[in-house]
Amino acid sequence: MNDKKIKLKNQKEINISAAVASAVLVTISVFGFISFGTSRAPQALISALTVVLLALCMLFTAFYSYYSFADKYLYVNFGFFIFKIKYDDIKLLREDKESKTLFIVYLKNGDTENVKFLKILIDKSKNIPFITAVRNKNTLAIYELFDKNDEFKDDGNTNVK
Repeated sequence: MNDKKIKLKNQKEINISAAVASAVLVTISVFGFISFGTSRAPQALISALTVVLLALCMLFTAFYSYYSFADKYLYVNFGFFIFKIKYDDIKLLREDKESKTLFIVYLKNGDTENVKFLKILIDKSKNIPFITAVRNKNTLAIYELFDKNDEFKDDGNTNVK
C-alpha cells in the first residue's frame, strides 16, 4: 500500500513528549494502585488499567502518524484513525508564502458540493516532496502560493480560493 511515507512535523518532539507523558501517567497510576492497598483494589485496578490504556493510545497515535502515498489514494494516518483521499479528488495544493504552511483542497467522494480543506502537518522541508508526490499521482492538481495578507485580492485565478 505505501510506496512513500512522510512523517508529521516535529515527529521526534511529539514522540518524546508522548513517551514522557505516558511514563508519568503509568507511574502515577501504579503509585495510586499501591497506595489504595487491598481495601479498594478493584477501583484502583480499573483506574490503573484505564490510565495505562490511555497512555498506550497516546503513544500509538504519536508514533504512527504520517502521510502515505499509494496508487489511488493519499492516506492520512493519525494513530488509530486512517483517512484516505482519492488523488483525483485533490484539486488544489496551497502554500502560504510567509509561513510555508501547506493545505490541500479536495472534494469529498468527488462531490462538488462537498469541498474539504486539510492542513498538512509536515516539516517545511518536506513540502516540495509532498507536493511532488501528489502531483505525480494527479497532474491536474493545481499548486498555488498565496499570501494570507492579500487573501481577498483578485489574482485572476478562478479556481478555489
